Amino acid sequence: MDPLILELDFTDKTPAGGGLGYLPPGQHQATILEFRHYADSNRLYCYLLTAGIRHRESFSLSEKGISFLMALLVSAGMSPDKLNGKQKIPFHQFVGRSVYFSYTPPTLGTNGQPVENSYPSYRFYPEAQYNSMVAAANTAIESIEIEETPANGSNGQAVPAAAPAAATDGNFDFLIE
Repeated sequence: MDPLILELDFTDKTPAGGGLGYLPPGQHQATILEFRHYADSNRLYCYLLTAGIRHRESFSLSEKGISFLMALLVSAGMSPDKLNGKQKIPFHQFVGRSVYFSYTPPTLGTNGQPVENSYPSYRFYPEAQYNSMVAAANTAIESIEIEETPANGSNGQAVPAAAPAAATDGNFDFLIE
């Protein structure tokens, strides 16, 4: 058999295959790979990479969706002070930056695809808040100190039970608007 040698151009190409994936639930860090804007639906897709899994979050650019996009931008290191009024955001400058989030995957059907009306959920955090959350989640139960307080008063005497509330005439009309 003759050797087969082909010259191919792989510039700006990525391997086909797995496409988008889903992460396990919990705290994650990702690298921003790219943004794509779809004017017809007024949506911005942010493609992320976490532990070799490519996934994406979709942001509506409507008035209701902007606060979720703001959370991503703050997580990526943008100062919240710069997010007021109308701003031109250079999204391409966020490529390669890390973001930090809690993730809930969609409910998957038997075919491995999300069931209808089931979507992944991302909640983005600033890096410091994320680090605090991870540290708290990784704290072993054995390392938590529990102080026991006596059931009695501080002087060792029993604390009397609270007296029952005075009887009322049962008229609760004041609760009705």
